[in-house]
Amino acid sequence: MINYKQVRETSFKKIAVKSWDEVLDYWIFVSTLVLTLTLALYFIRYFLLLALNLFHGEWLIFFSIVFLLIEVVLVIFAIECIILCSILLHEKKRISILDVIQDSYEKYYRFLPTILLFIVVSAVSLILFVIPAFFVVPKYSLSLVICLRESNDPVRALKRSAKLTRGNFPASFWVVITSAILFLVIRIPIVGWLFGVFFAVPFIANTLVLLYYELKKTYV
Repeated sequence: MINYKQVRETSFKKIAVKSWDEVLDYWIFVSTLVLTLTLALYFIRYFLLLALNLFHGEWLIFFSIVFLLIEVVLVIFAIECIILCSILLHEKKRISILDVIQDSYEKYYRFLPTILLFIVVSAVSLILFVIPAFFVVPKYSLSLVICLRESNDPVRALKRSAKLTRGNFPASFWVVITSAILFLVIRIPIVGWLFGVFFAVPFIANTLVLLYYELKKTYV
C-alpha cells in the first residue's frame, strides 16, 4: 500500500538539500575514496596502455579487447564502491576506505549483473524510443542501490525499483536529470575533474541512495 502523505513529502528539493547536508558531513571521507578510486583507475589504464605496446597484429586487437573489458570491470567496481559508501554512511556505520572496498568486492557478484542489465535496458529504450528513455532510466535507477541492500537477483532489483519509483516518479526523474547535467560538467578539462571528485560524484551517489530510503517510506 502506498502512503500518499509520505509521497507528497518526498520531493526532489527535499532530497537534494538533505543529500547535500549528508555529503558535507562526510565530505572528506567520501572525497578521499573517490579520489583514491579515480587515481587508481588512471594508473591502471596507463599501465594497460603501456602493455599494449608489447603486442602487434592480431595479438594487439585481442589484448585491446581484453584490457578494455578489464577497465570496464574496474570502473563498475569503482561505481559500486561509491554507492555502497553512501549507503553505509547514511546508515551511520563506522567504516574505513578498506572496509568499503572489501564489502564492495564481496557484493560485486550482485552489482555487476544488475548494472549491466540496467545499462542494456536503458540503451535499448534509448535506441528504439528516444523519449521513453527519459522514463525508463529513472524507473530502474534505484536497482543499483537495491541490489546491494535487498535482492541479489538483477531482475528483481529492477522490478523493485520500478515499484518504488511508481509512487513518486518526479523525484526520481529529477535526480537522474540532475545527475546527467553534473556528468556533463565533469567532462570539462581539469576543472570538471576536480568538480567531479570533490562534489558531483559524492552528491550524485548520495542523492540516489537517499532517494531509495525516502521512497521506501512511501510503502507501508
